[in-house]
Amino acid sequence: MTNIDDASYTKEVSPGGGGGPKYEEYVFHGYGSKTKVLAPSSPMDFPVEGIDFTGIGYVDGMLHIQTSVVNNLTKDNHGYFFLKDKSGKNVQCIYNVSFSENIDSDNRVHYDEFVFDIPKSEISKYSLYGTFVTSGMYTKGNWQVTFRLEEK
Repeated sequence: MTNIDDASYTKEVSPGGGGGPKYEEYVFHGYGSKTKVLAPSSPMDFPVEGIDFTGIGYVDGMLHIQTSVVNNLTKDNHGYFFLKDKSGKNVQCIYNVSFSENIDSDNRVHYDEFVFDIPKSEISKYSLYGTFVTSGMYTKGNWQVTFRLEEK
């Protein structure tokens, strides 16, 4: 990976979830907190149908990579990115954050953003990988589940 620029546009969002070893340090500061993310762009070329690649760039010295899924409540498209260094060692993101837009419409958009603490001067030493799952199967019905709980 080379030539990744500083993000031209960012925005503050209320996170809808996330994780990673530094999530609480960088993202979650209590109810109502906001965090800085990439401002989503129009979808770019991405090899996974059903998941849009909506941003990559440096924000405050850290690499941010963003995907989105439109109307994800009717499917379960998701995944994550990781980097590999020249020796083949996997490097996970230090945190990821999710947020949504248009939540009260049929065009709800769910975003996931993955953040890596890799300086821009070092990024050419890494390759980008990802693991993604898509599902177009949505089953609707009158379901009921019964199970026994045992007290111990």
